[in-house]
Amino acid sequence: MYCKICTRHADIVRIHSHKGKMPAIASESGTIFRKEIVSDHQKSIVHIEAQKCARLHSLDKVQVTQQAPMDKLISRRKEAVANKVGKLMITVYNDAKRLTLSANSWPSRVAASQKSQKFKYNDTDNEKNDELDEAFDLQYVTPANHHEFMACIVEAHRREVFENLLNARALSIRLDGSVDRTQIDKMYVLAKVINLSGDAEQMFLGVAEPQTRGAVGVLDAVKQGLRFSFGENTTVLLELASSIVTDGASVWLFAPVVAAVCF
Repeated sequence: MYCKICTRHADIVRIHSHKGKMPAIASESGTIFRKEIVSDHQKSIVHIEAQKCARLHSLDKVQVTQQAPMDKLISRRKEAVANKVGKLMITVYNDAKRLTLSANSWPSRVAASQKSQKFKYNDTDNEKNDELDEAFDLQYVTPANHHEFMACIVEAHRREVFENLLNARALSIRLDGSVDRTQIDKMYVLAKVINLSGDAEQMFLGVAEPQTRGAVGVLDAVKQGLRFSFGENTTVLLELASSIVTDGASVWLFAPVVAAVCF
């Protein structure tokens, strides 16, 4: 006679056995059947722990994270971090809607928002309130993390944006060039589409730096920006586009000829 549960989880039995010695009833060789032996074994810490292990092994991954003490604790911590990051990503997404807001000023906006939420009119010591300081968790509030959050948001919506462009009634690619503080030209690629409902929408598709001057350099930058966002599907979007327009830059005086060659 032997216990199937204990023999199946011999490592757990060995941990809880006296000096690591396996009980005869917990080994495959077994022992003779006696009611006292069975009764004592069922009440032993060895059998109880083996039963716990057997129950956890019968659960799926989600149930384990909900019921196992350590996994449950880790799961709750992960949920707290996920909630924190999710709230920050909402502010990052809101910043993306306003192109004038930068990642460098994002930390101050988050800190000011948290400070305003904790402000109490009747508290005369708002500036030095330790509870407020403890409530702040600025671990993820950095320009580098702002960039990483933005990349996550873009990646999550990449396929959805491509499907909208692919199914649009009309597609026009728009370009807007600018020069940053380092005097490097940047070309912002946008799309103006008419969706299936007949409404006009404008989408930001990517950004690139022209490597050469003139229309050829600008056109290569457009293809580079689209390729970074959509990879092999860049050609499909260029074929669907009815026009490529700018804000009036003279570089496009010979654009029809260049477009015919490059496309």
